[in-house]
Amino acid sequence: MKFWSDGGGRFLLRVDEGEEVIETLRSFAAEAGAAGYGIVSGLGALGAATYGHFDPVKGAFSEAPIEGFLEVVTFSGNILKADGVFAPHLHTIVRTEADALVGGHILSATVRAPLEIVLIAYDADKPVRRFSERYKAPMIDD
Repeated sequence: MKFWSDGGGRFLLRVDEGEEVIETLRSFAAEAGAAGYGIVSGLGALGAATYGHFDPVKGAFSEAPIEGFLEVVTFSGNILKADGVFAPHLHTIVRTEADALVGGHILSATVRAPLEIVLIAYDADKPVRRFSERYKAPMIDD
């Protein structure tokens, strides 16, 4: 991982081949020093990813792993704190080697070709994520 800042709250982050995306984003967030981040865009390729579909009745994700050369078509989300720890919330769409598009909530992902992510910093201590009984998941709260 390497990142650059323009000094005005905007960042360019490179996640390198073999790195786990969520853990790398947690490390970036802690090192860069802002209260939270919005992910503006991202491009590159993943080698493996596990997508999740959330069932609010069960309060759990179903998991759908995928492997191969997965070109990132869209990459969005945010990095906010939940219980004092940075918790990336990510959604992507990738193009598979079979020309299929697969997308959704990312539970885990490993980079295949460098992933380049543009982020903006949130300077306030809020919002944060808190567990919602209604949705059975952490949600943005004030």
